[in-house]
Amino acid sequence: MNTYTYTGLDKNGRRVAGQIDGEDAAGIRKHLKDRGIYVIGVSEHSSFMPSFNLGIKESDIVLAMRELATFVSSNLPLDECLTGVTSQMRPGRLKKVFEDIQRKIREGKSFSEALKDFPQVFSDMIISMVRAGEETGTLDRILVRISDFLEKRQTFKNKIKSTMSYPVFMLVVSAAVFIFLLSFVTPTITRIFSQINMDLPVPTLILMKISGFFKAGWFYMVLGIILLYSGIRRFFTTSRGAMVMDAVRF
Repeated sequence: MNTYTYTGLDKNGRRVAGQIDGEDAAGIRKHLKDRGIYVIGVSEHSSFMPSFNLGIKESDIVLAMRELATFVSSNLPLDECLTGVTSQMRPGRLKKVFEDIQRKIREGKSFSEALKDFPQVFSDMIISMVRAGEETGTLDRILVRISDFLEKRQTFKNKIKSTMSYPVFMLVVSAAVFIFLLSFVTPTITRIFSQINMDLPVPTLILMKISGFFKAGWFYMVLGIILLYSGIRRFFTTSRGAMVMDAVRF
């Protein structure tokens, strides 16, 4: 069974999108049509496709999960619990995610199944824990544990950032000074040697070659460093990146 990403329109003409498991695209289209969704497109979802958290803060997810746990512990229907949570949220992407989750639950999905449609926000571990809470009737306690876990992970990330900020800053400054010396200072010195009709030592020749390379391609090197940094940051916003962070932590 494969995972497919779909887009379509619901009965009210609103655009919907998500992920669903199925044997093939034709079966997915038929299933969505039976649910009253007019399918615009269906494509197979790649597990290696990067997924981002849509700019949602993890602290906001923690707060939402804690509030939901409080409502669930009051033995209210999950639909009413989500209504209570979303009513206290500020307008934004996270509120829209929870509203979509509530709509999917009204369509007949379980809470864990609804969460699966938002892998950008909820990791596989969170979905598995929610499914276990649904099956054992301990969803409120599971939500509290999820909140605690996310809170500890956020604290750990903040410690890593504060610990690494100074070394990273010094590394960037050192690299900038190194590139500046090789690109602008060294060429002036090596130009003198190049005008002298004599055999230069191998280290001097190597230095001249390196200096010429930096002078010609320093812009592309800086651009490459920026792209590498952006790629690393994006990686740690994916589920795989979160798993790496958890492995480092524990």
